[in-house]
Amino acid sequence: MGRQLQERFAQARAALRATRSIAKNTPIQAAAARTALAQATARYKAGLTSIDDVAQAQRLLVQAEMDDSIARLNVWRAFLQLQSIRGDLQPFLQAAQ
Repeated sequence: MGRQLQERFAQARAALRATRSIAKNTPIQAAAARTALAQATARYKAGLTSIDDVAQAQRLLVQAEMDDSIARLNVWRAFLQLQSIRGDLQPFLQAAQ
């Protein structure tokens, strides 16, 4: 049982590292999508592009913001799983406050 617990702990720790790595990049992607939307809007107002380009930029921004939210949620899930395997939810509860 000890070895199985060690394996689960190692997997949970790796999952936490992976989710944190992903969550580091999603705000950058959201910021780039915001910039793209601002540029598409400016081009539309100047008559240089169609409303379709603005709508596409808005869709990409919404997707990037959703990806960012999901990535942050996955970090919390991985952290909870790690603490659960450890048998001590106190660090999770403290971080959640």
